[in-house]
Amino acid sequence: SDAMVQGGVEMAPTEKKDPTKASIFFLNGEEHRHRRAAIARFFTPKAIATRHMKVMQENSDALVAEFRKNGQALLDDLSLRMAASVIAEVVGLPNHNLKAMSRRIEGISQTTKAARGGLWKLLATVLAQAHVLAFFLIDVRPAIAARRTKRQEDVISRLLDEGRSNLEVLVECSTFGMAGMTTTREFIVV
Repeated sequence: SDAMVQGGVEMAPTEKKDPTKASIFFLNGEEHRHRRAAIARFFTPKAIATRHMKVMQENSDALVAEFRKNGQALLDDLSLRMAASVIAEVVGLPNHNLKAMSRRIEGISQTTKAARGGLWKLLATVLAQAHVLAFFLIDVRPAIAARRTKRQEDVISRLLDEGRSNLEVLVECSTFGMAGMTTTREFIVV
């Protein structure tokens, strides 16, 4: 729909004319339902019970152990890292350094700075682009290379099966990362 616009600092390229290349979050109607059905298997109760629950338990145990060792922690930071672990599993991103990856994903959204207007909007755009580049180089590109060699049961493999470009995979990973981390993180904190 031409009425749909991207919020924030408008850093993600979005193709609206060709539904096969548009991010799922910018599709509506039949195109959205079709794409959503293609990835629904990653979010079913069975997938959560058989794949994602193990990741959630391992990471929550590690975060609680870290909290006990240090004697203090920021709930916001712990929830961010917990959400990142689930996102990494579902999307197919490496989980070797979830703390750093979660900060890169968090940095993509600079809406608070951009909302200040003026030079802040320009600075927010530059900062967001720097985080997108780092996220691509450190997290997404290695995951794409690994999935080109061996597909797995994750979103990146599915996108590659559809013939998506590296840029299109980056946009989806960023979108899933920001959306998943926002909702999961907020739910955990509440």
